Amino acid sequence: MTSKLERYFQQVWYEGRAPAMLLKPLEKVYSKVVTHKRKKFLAESASGYTPTVPVIVVGNITVGGTGKTPLTLFLIEAFVAKGLQVGVISRGYGADAAHYPLIVDKNASADDVGDEPLMMHLRSGAPVVVDPDRVAAAKHLEQHYPVDIIISDDGLQHYALNRSVEIVVMDATRGIGNGRCLPTGPLREPVSRLADIDYLVVNGGDVTSLAADVSQALNDDGKCYRMDIQAEGVLALPGAAASTGVAESCGLELDELEVYGVAGIGNPGRFFTTLSQYGCKVIEKPFPDHYQYDKTDFVNMADKPIIMTEKDAVKVAPLQITNSWYLKVKANINPQLIDDILLKLFPE
Repeated sequence: MTSKLERYFQQVWYEGRAPAMLLKPLEKVYSKVVTHKRKKFLAESASGYTPTVPVIVVGNITVGGTGKTPLTLFLIEAFVAKGLQVGVISRGYGADAAHYPLIVDKNASADDVGDEPLMMHLRSGAPVVVDPDRVAAAKHLEQHYPVDIIISDDGLQHYALNRSVEIVVMDATRGIGNGRCLPTGPLREPVSRLADIDYLVVNGGDVTSLAADVSQALNDDGKCYRMDIQAEGVLALPGAAASTGVAESCGLELDELEVYGVAGIGNPGRFFTTLSQYGCKVIEKPFPDHYQYDKTDFVNMADKPIIMTEKDAVKVAPLQITNSWYLKVKANINPQLIDDILLKLFPE
């Protein structure tokens, strides 16, 4: 039932299918609510919490995966290279901990802290605090770590937390879909919201690859940056090295190798495309975003290598699937974005 519902909305939002009439009144109600919430924030921003250090929100105005995590990792690495200490706060989508806030460490479980926060900490070493209440997360981070910048993973619409910079990430392939708000379209906020953000980062394209509505809403194409995802290699999960006759095949030399591609992300098609660009013959195995895996999910994939996303790997690793690897990727963005952000945060 869930997969049929997902397919229906995929068709309505991105493939031109006419939405059910019942959805249109719901869209009007939703649009009024989010517009009122935004106006209230602008009028009462002084009542929100302002951390002692600048906050950069990395979010989106559409539902589903757009590439926020690779961008966040890019920002962490770039700021650290500039001598700054960076901390991250996250809602921890999919997490079910007994209490919050939670500090993510190397022994944390994705069940408790969420897959993306765990991946970001393991990959970058940056302190990450998880709490559905981002104000509480920011306060906890400030109390326990000497940070110069806080990055909020998602939270564009979490207006209780004041922010210094807003970055929206958009997928070049999906864009804004049919340009309508939930549930008739994929937009969390009207496209006009883009007029107020600081930067738009387009995953896999630039502003010309998006709908004209986006460029018009931005008012300034100069604040748009292109992001390209580059694969760095295929790395083994625990136990995979024991699988004979496969490890040698799984580098970036993947020509003609038939593999199972596993992706529990917002846009699994993008991962499968990236994987196939390296010559793999990909048997696609998409799962829902933030899916919690079980060993039974892999019982019919024992005959070929399994290559998954890094976000999936942090959840699959404890299962000890012996033929499993993950594709490590990084974001490539014009470093001018970093200079622009730093000039805004710390004007000379």
